[in-house]
Amino acid sequence: MPVGGGDGDSLSFRMDDYPARIVVSPGAQPGMTAIGFEVLDERELERLVADVEKAGIKVTPGTEAEAADRRATGFVKFNDPGGNPVELFYGTVLDHVPVHTPLVSMFVTGDMGFGHAIVSAEDARTTFEFYVNVLGFIERNTMRSPGGTTWFMGCNPRHRPWGSCVHGRSSGTSPS
Repeated sequence: MPVGGGDGDSLSFRMDDYPARIVVSPGAQPGMTAIGFEVLDERELERLVADVEKAGIKVTPGTEAEAADRRATGFVKFNDPGGNPVELFYGTVLDHVPVHTPLVSMFVTGDMGFGHAIVSAEDARTTFEFYVNVLGFIERNTMRSPGGTTWFMGCNPRHRPWGSCVHGRSSGTSPS
């Protein structure tokens, strides 16, 4: 469902009680500015920040203004090993106005979250291991092709064969 956002040049869309799940903004070149993952609370965020920093990745706290723009109580940002921008957040300010989609009736994600996203990386194996070993994702499926390996992972109960995944050429050997 289209919704108003803080930036007049961007398009924002809701699919459940959460604020805009997808924001499309003009940019100098195509790309993702962030993929966000909700954590339970401030303690879990602090634990994950420590784990991400232990993995050698610089984490930057979000400002109060940025958190307000995202309608979250707090968040941090960093780049995963593949260079993909990631945000971890907690304390979402929900919008309980019913969702009305123009083409689909009664589509809401409910407590299952957004669904899936694809992140790419030159060294997909390292990026995959970061999501599993540091952020706690669960490996669900693997697909190999001449173009590389795709790992399908999840961070919530939703399980779809094409769910969240990391794709790219793995610099090491194929997983056993």
